[in-house]
Amino acid sequence: MMRMFFPRKRPNLAQEPFLSWPLFYIASPRRNIKESVHCTMPKLLANAVGNCIIANPNDWCATDLFVDHRLDGPVGFDSDEDWAQYYMLRAAQRSELGCIIWWFDEWGSPEYSLAEYLDLFDWLGQLRWHRDLRMVVGAHPDLPGRAALKARLQRMFGSESLPIHSTVADVVAHAARFAQPQLAFSKRISA
Repeated sequence: MMRMFFPRKRPNLAQEPFLSWPLFYIASPRRNIKESVHCTMPKLLANAVGNCIIANPNDWCATDLFVDHRLDGPVGFDSDEDWAQYYMLRAAQRSELGCIIWWFDEWGSPEYSLAEYLDLFDWLGQLRWHRDLRMVVGAHPDLPGRAALKARLQRMFGSESLPIHSTVADVVAHAARFAQPQLAFSKRISA
C-alpha cells in the first residue's frame, strides 16, 4: 500500500502503520502532465516496495490520479521550498528506510530544471561529507548535460559509488533497496 502527500502538508508519520514504512522523496523537475515521473514513479515504487510513503512535490498529481492514496495533514510549512528541504532531509537521513530519488528526463534544460540541479549539487556536497545520506540519481540518456553530470559524480564519488541510472525502472529498483533493512548499507548504495 502506498500513501502520498504533497507540498506544505505535514501528515503525522509518527503513528502506526507509517512508523516502519520507507519514505521516498521524488526530486525531479515538475511537469504538469500525467506522464511526468511524479505521476508514474509512485506506482512503480509501490509495486517494488509495497508499503511506502511518498513525498511528491508535484501537487498537480494530487488531483484524481491518487485520490485513494492521498495522505492528508495540516499545512505545516510557509513555502514549498521549506517543505521540500524538510522531507528531502527526512528521506535521506532521518527516517530508517527510504531515500531521495533524483530523475532528470529528456525534456530537461538548464532553465527548466535549474532549481533541481542546484538542489542536487547541494545534496551531493552534503553526501561528500555525510556518506550515510541515501539518494539515487537517474537521467534520461538524451538529457542535455548528462555526460557532464556523470563526469562530476565520478570525480566526486568514484564510478560505482553513485551511479546515474538511465531508466526510471532502474532508479526505482535501486531506490527499493533502501526499503530493505536486511541489506547492509554498502549493498543498498551500490548499483
